[in-house]
Amino acid sequence: MADSFPPFFQRYYSIFESGVTLRNKGKYKEAIISLMHAFELAQKIKNVEGQAICLENLGILYWNIGRLEDSLGSYQKALFIAERHNLNELKKRCQNAIEIYKLYREGKDFRASNEHSKSIESFKRAIFMSRQLGCQEHELKCLRQLSLSYEDSNNLKEFFYLNEVALKIAGNINHKREEGRCLINIGNFFRRVANYSQSLNYYDEALNISKNTKDKKDESICLNNIGIIYQGLGDYERALEYLINALIIDQYLKDDINISMDLNNIGAIFHAKGINSGHQDELCRSLYYFNKCLRYTRNSICMKDKIKIKKKTEVQALNNIGTVLIDLKNMNKAKEYLLLGHRKAVEIKDSEIRSMVLVNLGIVYLNQNNYKESKESFQNAIKLANEIDNKQILWEAHFGLGQCYEKTHKYFQSVECYKNAVDVIDMIRSKIVLDSYNAGFARDKIKVYESLISLLYRMSMRNPSVEISREIFNITEKAKARAFLENLALSKVDINSRLSPKLRKSENEISNRIFLLKQQLFDSDLSEKRRKELIIELHREEDKYVSLISKVKLEVPKLRDLISLEPCRLEQIQQNLLNKNTALIEYFLGENQSIMFLITKNEFCVFSLPSRIKIENSIRAFLKVLSNYPNGKFKGILAAKRIYNELIFPAEKKISAFINNLIIIPDGILYYLPFEALIKNMKDQIHVDRYLIEDYRISYSPSSSILLFLSRNHHKQDSIKGLLAFGNPFYPFKTPARRNEKIICAEVFKELLLNTGFIIYPLPYSGREVFKISKYFGHEKRDIFLKKNAKEEIIKEISLINYKIIHFACHAVLDEEFPFRSALILAIDDDMKEDGFLQVREIYNLKLNADLVVLSACQTGRGKLEKGEGILGFPRIFFYVGAKSVVLSLWKINDKSTSVFMDYFYYYLSQGNEKTQALRKAKLKMLESKFNHPFYWAAYILNGDFDSPIIFK
Repeated sequence: MADSFPPFFQRYYSIFESGVTLRNKGKYKEAIISLMHAFELAQKIKNVEGQAICLENLGILYWNIGRLEDSLGSYQKALFIAERHNLNELKKRCQNAIEIYKLYREGKDFRASNEHSKSIESFKRAIFMSRQLGCQEHELKCLRQLSLSYEDSNNLKEFFYLNEVALKIAGNINHKREEGRCLINIGNFFRRVANYSQSLNYYDEALNISKNTKDKKDESICLNNIGIIYQGLGDYERALEYLINALIIDQYLKDDINISMDLNNIGAIFHAKGINSGHQDELCRSLYYFNKCLRYTRNSICMKDKIKIKKKTEVQALNNIGTVLIDLKNMNKAKEYLLLGHRKAVEIKDSEIRSMVLVNLGIVYLNQNNYKESKESFQNAIKLANEIDNKQILWEAHFGLGQCYEKTHKYFQSVECYKNAVDVIDMIRSKIVLDSYNAGFARDKIKVYESLISLLYRMSMRNPSVEISREIFNITEKAKARAFLENLALSKVDINSRLSPKLRKSENEISNRIFLLKQQLFDSDLSEKRRKELIIELHREEDKYVSLISKVKLEVPKLRDLISLEPCRLEQIQQNLLNKNTALIEYFLGENQSIMFLITKNEFCVFSLPSRIKIENSIRAFLKVLSNYPNGKFKGILAAKRIYNELIFPAEKKISAFINNLIIIPDGILYYLPFEALIKNMKDQIHVDRYLIEDYRISYSPSSSILLFLSRNHHKQDSIKGLLAFGNPFYPFKTPARRNEKIICAEVFKELLLNTGFIIYPLPYSGREVFKISKYFGHEKRDIFLKKNAKEEIIKEISLINYKIIHFACHAVLDEEFPFRSALILAIDDDMKEDGFLQVREIYNLKLNADLVVLSACQTGRGKLEKGEGILGFPRIFFYVGAKSVVLSLWKINDKSTSVFMDYFYYYLSQGNEKTQALRKAKLKMLESKFNHPFYWAAYILNGDFDSPIIFK
């Protein structure tokens, strides 16, 4: 149709339509250029209506990119033309758009003045007019702003709903910037209700959009929010990385308010690190950032709509300075800052920050023995936290009030408060889907469980009660290895079959990029600069993989409704797990007092032990003696007797002569202690001192609940084959001149393997080990892979559910900071489909039905030790993918003695002995050999199922 117009008209229509097309694609800046050009052409051809329509569209486009004054100007110019030339429909549209602008500004001004009801009314009128106008761009921005007014008035339900509506509109009209901001707001909602996993996923999506649209301001907001979430999840280094990047962007943008917020959040990271590590220099560093934030905030000049944010940031800084001063024991100075912060929080009518300050004031008053003021502060904080549904503040306030009641000897009220805090913490934990993040979140909250357990124990000592003792045990189980238990239960659900094709594709793409990056890193000709760049890229892809795993678990509808996540109770342990020959000993290490439980089929006893620090100091040197290569006779006999007296002797009289099997549920440093190496001190002259292993079969589990779960939830189908074994993998380095000469890997291995200069050397005896154990299985019942055949791709291609026992005799590397990067190191050669590093993230995708996994690799029982949660290492990963029990090592072992030990172990297994009995007999044989030092045999422990034999035939 435009072909019938003169050339200038054709060109105008072509450029105008191009601008509209660009607008519909969300390319607003390019659309503005096209429409300005079209407007100039309309002026040349004296097309008045065309000029007005171009100006109207420019008004929408400027609105979309946030240039609201330019938007208003464009509408006013279009209105002027429409009025002069009687373009009545256009006139009405422009009048409505101008009125929407005024209502929009009015709504923001009312919100800045804390007049929330007026703000909400203004935005609602603007949305109504936008819908009458039929302009989704206006409706979208007004919906998002209306949501912020509801957020400020603590109506989180409406805040969330409006952002969901706005997000849908933004997707429909390709408005990426608004889509990203809606995602940020939804992330904020989930953060406010303490659903950190969901929050992180929305922030990640928003971050990707901000990077793609090159919106530095929104990128900074996303980085800051992600940093805050990682802090809440206990991943301080990653949090710091995101926050420093946010600060760099805000300094570039010269955004003083955001710079203040960045400094405050960075200070919070150093504060959390200081509390976790006990290092005062970290606390002082946090104080530096908080004071810098305070100065920056007070000196900054900002627009009217940013004044409230500025004032809130000032109060946050005052509160945080007060918090650090509490930790530095300067209560009077802390009180000054907190009282000032509270006064300012009341002035700006911010319930969230006010409740935070009240919690810290309660702590100050508690430390000053002003229990009346302390109680009032905590109670007011609880009231406010409930009103705004802030779970983080709520548990802290309940915990503080509990401490206040305990100090004033109101023990029953104290117990109730502690239980309330525990319930809130458990609710938050249940929504964190990743193992390591769940453990990180719980790290600084174990003190709540500990206070409750300690108080109940003291109450039971004053008035002995079986019910209170049972309750102590049940709470201990709630505190221990909860992330392990929940993820173990989740692992029994077939998540992959429920995944969307999009997520499945994303997982494959990220895995392929990680593989290709590692392949490039193996190039010996790489420059140092390029190598470091690739390592940074690799770590980014690994971060993406972790985020993806979180999305995978969140995507499956009602996944947690499919499983039972409650920890077990005492009676369940006695009825379903223990027989008359078995005793379970569970430990809980506390700051002031530790607890030991002894449970048998018919008995239950609770014992008090020394504090965590005393126990750590008692056994640290013994662990060193055990794990160091022996030079002569065992020098730890006296220590072994002393530790026995500290950890076992209190319960000795309650362990009957019928008991021959001990299950140890360790805690803290006890995860590294092989109890079988302890020695019972025989006081008479007749009996000889004996290692504990000489009298008992011994096995371990992170919690009683996990052991019970494993016993109930193992697949019953028969395995086709007995053994799958990998040994003596090929490592592409020259053979050492002497057996004890170690070979240092290339620089890439130093970087990839934790940047510690990890050393790989050949394991010739591991080949003999596999050969020896294979003889206990018929040819058709075993598959063994040695040297260059011990490849990673075999693990991924073979049907692992067909094997009863899976055995790895190879090197292992542990990354305590990034557990997903830990790996079993299999054969590495030039012609490979895989890189040879069977990483934890890859093990997660395996499917086993094994009665036993044997990790005959160094230190496979070690890993990151988290308070309450235990060790984040290889054993729990193999439990997740289907192992019933795992044999692992606590320290580096000589591969020659390992070969001898494993031969004994498999011999006794083949004779029909239960796993713990086979392990015990193997250790007794070692005691009779030249490898009688505990270094050679005590490192091997069994985790998980303890009482079932493995049928070899």
